[in-house]
Parts: sequence; C-alpha cells; structure tokens
Amino acid sequence: MTYEPNYVASVDLLRWSLFPLRVFFVRDAEYTLEKQQLATAGFNRWVAATDNGADYTVVTSASQANVTVRFYDFVGGDNGTLGTTNVTFTPSDNVIRSAELRLGITGTDSTDIATAAHEYGHTLGISGHSPNRRDLMHEFGNASGQITQSDLNTILTAYCGQFNRNANARSQRTDEPTRTISMH
Repeated sequence: MTYEPNYVASVDLLRWSLFPLRVFFVRDAEYTLEKQQLATAGFNRWVAATDNGADYTVVTSASQANVTVRFYDFVGGDNGTLGTTNVTFTPSDNVIRSAELRLGITGTDSTDIATAAHEYGHTLGISGHSPNRRDLMHEFGNASGQITQSDLNTILTAYCGQFNRNANARSQRTDEPTRTISMH
C-alpha cells in the first residue's frame, strides 16, 4: 500500500516488527532529565502524526531496550552534526533489530526537539533524506521542525499503515546476518 504524496523513491524503507519501541536514555555525564524531555517531545511528534502507531516506552535498563539514546553538547562548525542514528537491520526482510541515537543539544528547545524528531524518523525506518526542503526528513530538516504530509505518507508506506502490536510478532534473535547503517 502506498500513501501519496511521499518520497519513497528517494529513500530506502526499513521497519520494526513490533511497537511500542523500548527506548533507553543513557545516564552518563551528558544526560539530564531536561534533555530527555526535549528528545521525547520530538519523538512524540511522530507518535501523534501516526495516531499512536509509532509509539515507544521508556525503559530503565539497556538490556530491555531496542533503541538507545545518548546526548552530547553541540558546538557547531562545518563538520558538526546535530544528530546521528545507527540502525541495525536484517537485509533479507529490512526488519530493524536495534537503533542508537546520538542527539546534539544546542540549548535552543525548538532546534533540539526538531533534531530529535528527525532522528526518530530515521529510527522508525526512513533510511535516507527527502529531496524536499519543506520536509522534516530533508537532510537539513525544515524550519518548523514539523512532520509534513510527505513525511507521514513515507512512514505509512513503510508499514502499509499498520504498526504491529502482536506480542507474538516480536523479533526473535536470529543467526541471520545484520547490517548497520548510519544516518544524520
């Protein structure tokens, strides 16, 4: 099933086998509750846009998580990046096994929330960037930090509009090879 308009032709689509995702925030020297709240505000944009389909729960240990989040202070510069998402998936079926997000914190709430929303879009399975500057998933995001109809339609196409909640569908560990990609 395809939802239009979208930018599926410009990206590779991956997907999780089961929601909610289990998110762990690493409590290192860079962690603060305020940073976690900014990140979840960004993640919640996708949750709201998908009518709770792409939801998550925060867990208290890394061993429970399939998504790990770390923070760093963003200092800028030409080589700086506001965020990075590493996604590990099984190439035979494009099912995501785990994701690691690194979120740069600028101190500007709107920028930090938009960065978290963009990186969560990669976490959900948008492997690549929209060619349209108005989309959140454009390489540089959009000025509003909001999910556009094209962003939403692209993720809905990845999941055929269905975000599985069947506990029996939870991915089991497999000996099948995985691949890890990094996106900014």
